[in-house]
Amino acid sequence: MLATAHALYTKGKTLFAGQQMLAAARELSNAEQLLAAAGSPFSLRAALYASTAEYYAGLLDVAAAHLHRTLERVAGNETRYPTLIGQVEWLSGLIEYARGHNNEAAYAYTAALTAFERTSEEENQAGIETVLAALHRHVGDDAAACAIQQHALESLDQLGTTRRSHSILTGAAIAADGLKLPFAALVFQDDLLAITRTSHDPVSISDALIGHSRYAAATGDQRMAEADLREGRHLLAEIKDSGMRARCLSNLLAAEATVWRVFDPKRAINASRDAIAVMNHLDHHVFLVSLQLEAGRANLALGRDVDALQSWQGGIYECERERSNLTDQDDRRRYFEQCSLLFSESIGLLAHEGRFAEALALAEQVRARGLREALSTTSEHPTVTSEHPTTIPADVTILEYAVISNGVVLWTIDATGVTGVLLRNPLDKLTKAIDSTASEDASDASAKEASAVLYDRLIKPSESRLRRRVVVIPDGDLFRVAFAGLWNRRTDRYFVEDHEISIAPSRSLLTSSPSERWRLPRRVVLIDAGTVRNDSRADAPDLPSAGREIADIARLYRDPVVVQGPSCTKAAVLKAMASCELIHFAGHGLGGTTIIDPALVLRSSDGDHGLLYPSEIATLPLHTTRLAILGACDTANGRISNEGPLSIARAFLLAGAERVVATLWTVDDEKTRILLTAMHRSLRDGVDPVAALHAVQVTAIRQGGSARNWAAFEVIQRGI
Repeated sequence: MLATAHALYTKGKTLFAGQQMLAAARELSNAEQLLAAAGSPFSLRAALYASTAEYYAGLLDVAAAHLHRTLERVAGNETRYPTLIGQVEWLSGLIEYARGHNNEAAYAYTAALTAFERTSEEENQAGIETVLAALHRHVGDDAAACAIQQHALESLDQLGTTRRSHSILTGAAIAADGLKLPFAALVFQDDLLAITRTSHDPVSISDALIGHSRYAAATGDQRMAEADLREGRHLLAEIKDSGMRARCLSNLLAAEATVWRVFDPKRAINASRDAIAVMNHLDHHVFLVSLQLEAGRANLALGRDVDALQSWQGGIYECERERSNLTDQDDRRRYFEQCSLLFSESIGLLAHEGRFAEALALAEQVRARGLREALSTTSEHPTVTSEHPTTIPADVTILEYAVISNGVVLWTIDATGVTGVLLRNPLDKLTKAIDSTASEDASDASAKEASAVLYDRLIKPSESRLRRRVVVIPDGDLFRVAFAGLWNRRTDRYFVEDHEISIAPSRSLLTSSPSERWRLPRRVVLIDAGTVRNDSRADAPDLPSAGREIADIARLYRDPVVVQGPSCTKAAVLKAMASCELIHFAGHGLGGTTIIDPALVLRSSDGDHGLLYPSEIATLPLHTTRLAILGACDTANGRISNEGPLSIARAFLLAGAERVVATLWTVDDEKTRILLTAMHRSLRDGVDPVAALHAVQVTAIRQGGSARNWAAFEVIQRGI
């Protein structure tokens, strides 16, 4: 029996090396059974090879079940078989990634890395780091992906050329391409192609050529890209296994769709269609979203608008399907960002055709999804229609925006109905004007001129429909616009002088969560962090006015909870804020960037850096919090995503707060004290937060104050 088993094992390995995967899987599975019956540990190795052959043959379900049985057999013997367990988990992760199950892939990859670390297998660790980096890139976590990929490249420098060089260089090229460095990507891919050619393996060479063609096209070298694709086509005939040949064909077709979209859209459409068909047959979902995007763009280039929309709708369906498989909210948000072009290009085309109701429904489908789901009892996205919006009060106008590639779509919504208009505003000019209004270096005159440009382009088209209260739902860079401070040349007045203005993340939140009438809050928490000692922010100056601000506000309420001085630690602040009705923070705020999260600065102590991040705020039970006022710099700022800015303010909304007063830029300590103390006096007298902020901003204008000192403040709310 044992001799027969080893003969089957050897035959299976030979078939595997010859890329005859179905036959290899059959022989190796038979060998596994005989070896197991004889009590040989080689049965586990045969099981791993059989599962790998099944994976390459496209039998994902069969391979996954086989791997699961293998793990069950070694349960309790993890220390005896760490390398085998690592390889089984690695393959399990590849299968789940191909299926579009990113959570399960992450768990498997992490388990594999742990197993390889136990035996100090640096080569396998570097290989796992590369696939982990690819997974992070896929869900939009570029910072983590770059850090992991960098570590894998450092390992490659130490190890030299190894069997893992292929995957590490592939990951490095993808990372460089993601950073818009196509020439760097081509350098990594050149090295990879040189290594794979020495292997004489048609599958590896084909994969390398496919990547090389994409990066060559990105550098503008059409001739090189097409030569790569022709060679890749020629190699298909040398791949003996039908499953592997089908996988390589689908990847080649996907590359052709990308390379040919600019040069030959008709060929790109055919390539996309064929690639999608093959990938659906193989149950490989990883590239379906990007394929649908490319197919739509190619159709649009040929004037086939209906076909373009149909392609993008297919991509959106796949995006929703993959997103539904993710359980972590941050992973869901990051993944959805990868699909943003499908939505924006669809919205732009619908608006161009005058189909504004459909465009609005699509905009709401993607807007603030994570926030809406966190505040809802269902994870299904709401249906937004163009029907008469009877829930909107007669004195309210909603201005909703969507940023697209060639301008901005504006919907004006009130109790009488919904209208839309396509504003063909060059985005670079809008961004320049936004930067000018927020810049500390800009003079008052230049900031006012920039704000007038923004008013003309963003507000003026809706002037005839504006009511007393205006709710703005921005998108993209428009979240950085201080709408209250926009200048109306015709009336010679600021926008806020004639309207009470608030910001909302989504229309769906407004219609589903109407605010209750404002009443005096009973449990008030006031946080004075203006002079705390924080080791990680030793450069932050004291804010003496913060203490006076808290003292002035404390006198307006009955028995407020005040957290200040040495007790102003993260633990104390989190405890105090839980389940209160009004929160006021006075201190330093750190604005977020693409790789750094925003934070509130508190006192540091042993084991506590004293920086309160959005992820920590979002876990608080703030469903009874009517209002959070953040008297700090940049609390409305953060990296902009489909959720809007990933800011401190959003975290309070995510935790359940109904309204947040936040800032768009750096604000003066003393001017903030005056403005926010006056706002609290109005709140105490029963004025709702939007009207209260409106009143103090108008007062500041009447007193001749610079717009920089009052326009940064905005009320962000999830109810009208």
